[in-house]
Amino acid sequence: MAQLLLLRHGKSAWPVGVTDLDRPLAPRGERDARAVGAFLAARRLRPDLVACSPARRTQATAALVLEAAGGAEQAQIPLHMEEDLYDGDVFAVLRRVPAEVGRVLVVGHEPGLLEVLGRLCGAAVRLPTAALALIELNAPWAEQPAGLGVLQLLLTPKLLAGAKWTTV
Repeated sequence: MAQLLLLRHGKSAWPVGVTDLDRPLAPRGERDARAVGAFLAARRLRPDLVACSPARRTQATAALVLEAAGGAEQAQIPLHMEEDLYDGDVFAVLRRVPAEVGRVLVVGHEPGLLEVLGRLCGAAVRLPTAALALIELNAPWAEQPAGLGVLQLLLTPKLLAGAKWTTV
């Protein structure tokens, strides 16, 4: 069974004169991304592949999550910049995931991530910045029919605030 981790980018800053694509993470976004990475490490949910929007804030989120999740091992996780994620087309990215990959982390934006949750799981949830969803998939990556995913986890930064994660 495949697992899909959906992560909305961390809270971003809004510097004057900076394009949407180039907006950096705010300090809170950096802190939240590290907390998500620590959670993934503690729960042994290290991704086999990461697909990331080319936006600066998503790239920074992915880098901080991977650093906290695996330290020096992070370089061994394939990281793919996917234009489709900036445009919200998560399913186009999933169709390109090799069949042998077991767990994928997608770092992207609203509303694309919410559309995936709705289509795969029927979930109508709020996804604040740095929120993480874990979906168990019952079909190959290339074939994601509606309703065949099971939402196993929805984690927000407020739930992670101040938590210390240890490996179980």
